[in-house]
Amino acid sequence: MSTPSSSKPSLPLTLAARVQHLREALDLTPRQLSRKSLVSLEMIEDIEAGVELFLAPSVRLQLCRALRVKPSVIQEVEIRVEEEEYWDFKAFGPEEAHLLRQMAQRPEATYTCLKCKAPMVVREFHRRDMEDNPIRVIKAHCTQCLFQLASE
Repeated sequence: MSTPSSSKPSLPLTLAARVQHLREALDLTPRQLSRKSLVSLEMIEDIEAGVELFLAPSVRLQLCRALRVKPSVIQEVEIRVEEEEYWDFKAFGPEEAHLLRQMAQRPEATYTCLKCKAPMVVREFHRRDMEDNPIRVIKAHCTQCLFQLASE
């Protein structure tokens, strides 16, 4: 007797191959997926070419809706560039570096200002550098005083 998971075909192990596999399973062209998901054709092509390794949450959600899968199906094969590779934590004091690392791991959590203990607003941005490499930026500011932190 087989279990339900053993009868389910395995999905490709890279973001590029998985998105292409799911798209083809729905008999969609890249252009049709672009229209259906409201993600640019260029982005779809970059994902399937292996240029994009990590998706912004909004892009992931739009693609998953169009591909009729849960976001975890896509997210589990994304490769996140480690912030340690391009963030210079030496530019911060130990308390600031520690707080910024925490914010990078859990930007949705609640944080308090190191100066006045008031709540902080944390924002996460996904950008590209001059060589078109993905960059994740964390910015935070206090709601009461002028204290700010930014990973860039």
